[in-house]
This record gives sequence, C-alpha cells and structure tokens, in this order.
Amino acid sequence: MKKLLKISVLILAAVLMFGLVGCPGGEEDDDTVEWTNFTGTERSISVTNNTSERLVAFKGTPSVHTLISGIPGNASNHGLKKGTAINNTEDFSLVLVRESVFNAKRSDLSQITVDDYFATIYAFYNTQISNDTVFQISSFAGGEGELVIINMTSWNVELREGEAHGHTLGFVRQSNPRAVIRLEMPEDYYFFPVFRRMHPITGEIIAVTPRFNEEGPLKGQPFYTQMGFSSAHRVQAYNIADVIGDQIPSMSLGGSWIRVRNMNTGTGIQFQQGGTEFLTTHGVRTIPAAYDANYQIGFSPNTDGQFPPTYTINGVQVGTGGSPLQLGNVTFDLDTEYEIRVGGTNANNLYIIPVTAEEAEDNHLWAEGDLIRKIGAIDVEAFFNQFD
Repeated sequence: MKKLLKISVLILAAVLMFGLVGCPGGEEDDDTVEWTNFTGTERSISVTNNTSERLVAFKGTPSVHTLISGIPGNASNHGLKKGTAINNTEDFSLVLVRESVFNAKRSDLSQITVDDYFATIYAFYNTQISNDTVFQISSFAGGEGELVIINMTSWNVELREGEAHGHTLGFVRQSNPRAVIRLEMPEDYYFFPVFRRMHPITGEIIAVTPRFNEEGPLKGQPFYTQMGFSSAHRVQAYNIADVIGDQIPSMSLGGSWIRVRNMNTGTGIQFQQGGTEFLTTHGVRTIPAAYDANYQIGFSPNTDGQFPPTYTINGVQVGTGGSPLQLGNVTFDLDTEYEIRVGGTNANNLYIIPVTAEEAEDNHLWAEGDLIRKIGAIDVEAFFNQFD
C-alpha cells in the first residue's frame, strides 16, 4: 500500500508539473466572452444596442488584452465588464464585431481587421465618477454600405446623422489612414462630423462642430456632406481633410458652456430642464457638495441648419432632484460661458447665490441680483486645444 501511495503521489506531481509547464506564469490569456449585464463595481461603461446583432466589444484594436465583454442584440443600458481592458481614466474607440466573426477568428484575434468591424463608437471611462453615459449603437450600423474614411488630421471625429446633435453613426481616431463605417442601404445620409476629446487633466469630454468657412449660403453652418448608398454605390470614400481644407475650420460648441458651483456643504445637486436631467462633461448628474461641474448644453439648430446666436431654455432648474430651485426661462448666447452658484448647508436650505452690487460694479456683464453670471465668449479653438 505504501508503494502504491508513493506511485500515486509521483503521478499527481507529474500532472501538476505538466500543468505548470503548459501555462506560463500559471495562467493563459482568456478569450472567453461574457454576456452578463454587469452592474455595480463590476461595470465599466453602459451601451444600448439598437440592432439585433450579438456583438463583442473591444477597447481599440481587437486582441485578448483589449477584449471587454459581449452585448446581446437589442440590449438596453447593458453594462460592460470592468477589468484589464477598462480600468483607467481615458477615452477610446469602442470596437464592435459580430459574435460570428469573433468565433471564426478567436484562435488569433489579430486577424480581425477594420473590414470585419460591425461599428466603432467613441467612448470614455473615468475612475473618479459613476460613468452614467449610455453609449448608443446606431440602428443604421453594420449594413452592406461601406463608408471608407481617411482621417490623417489631428482630430478625433465622430460622424453624426442628420444634424450636428444627431445620433452617432461611427467614430474615427486621428491619424488613421483607413477606417470603415458600415451602414444600412439603400439609404440617404447627411454626415455631420463632430470633433471630440477628453480633457487630459480634468477628464471632461469636449465636443466642437466644424462650420463652413467660405462665402456662400451655408457660411457659418455646421459642415456636412450628403451621400446615398445603394447597390450601384455601395462603397464611398470620405476624407476628413476635406472638412478642414488648408486651415483650421470655423468651430462652435453648438451651444453654451455652463459651470455650476455647488457651494452647499451638505448635499449634491444637479442641473436640469423640467424632467430632463443634464449630464456634466464628466458624464454624471450629481455635483458633490463643495465641488464645481461643467455642462455643455447644445442648441437646437434653426430650420436652415444654422446654430442660433441665442437659445432660450424653458424651465431651467438647479438643486436636488427631489427639490430643484427654479431659474425660469433662460436665454443663453452661443459659444459663451456662464456660471451658477448654489449655497446652503443641506438639501433643505438650498439657495441660488445672486450677483452682488459690488460684483455688478466690477463687471459690466452682470446686474445686481442676476442668478446666472455671464462669464464671456469662448475662443472655441483655443478652448478645445488648450492642453495639446
């Protein structure tokens, strides 16, 4: 029995040694796709899939190291996994491929090329916030039409449909010689490019819209290109350099930049219009006590597509979600910065801090008693590129 026991121990040791040799470092890269709707601390970002396709998500170029998790078809507010791929504050290309493509090339994910991508969208993650933004996968994505994009500019470009604030069709990083956005066909599209970036220090997301520079009926309006995709014109090219031309384009925020200073020491607050809760440029609703937050509020374009020089938002409110303070109907100027200050010590005694007589005397833009302070016009190009 002792001899038999010794032989068994030797066999077990040999099996363990073989296992360790077969697994360098004790573990292998995992190419398993998890389809769980992750929540809480296991969740990184959220996605709504407006198509019926089951999609596998990667952070940038597909590999076992960039694999995030899966997104079921028609999934709403689906939480992706937080892990090796997503764990730092950064913006990135969220690359999506069909489950069938992933399974066919899972033995070597480097074989997945841009021609295999179902869609690419702009996404961001911030370790310091709750990441409330829900990224949308367009219902037009993944079709037989191919928009081949050349982006050798220094801009990250999000392509939107119908208007500058329209839904997103795809995203292309800067200095990219070839990207493909797959679109449903037959269909006609108006492509509006929007430049996006994450502020490298504050982690805020900034978006600007290029506008037509040259004289003509569209001067000053958001730049767009019209294309139609059909069996006769299934593949078309779009060079982002054609948007910029020989110079930096005229650019606009497409709205206003509003800083809300929560000087209340006992509660978080938010900024909203009736039942619509605006997200800060960090992608969250709540401004913690004794903190500031910024909002980029978009203007609805005129019937001619032009951003109006002023825009009135009805029913503006600031405060807690359960007991907001009324600011009424507020008219904002395009590409202009404003500030709202909220004081108090808890949710029960919130109040908006008005402009004082001394402040009004020092600044001609303010009048005593104003609840919103107009800071001034924004140099959009400098604002967007201030930390390049």
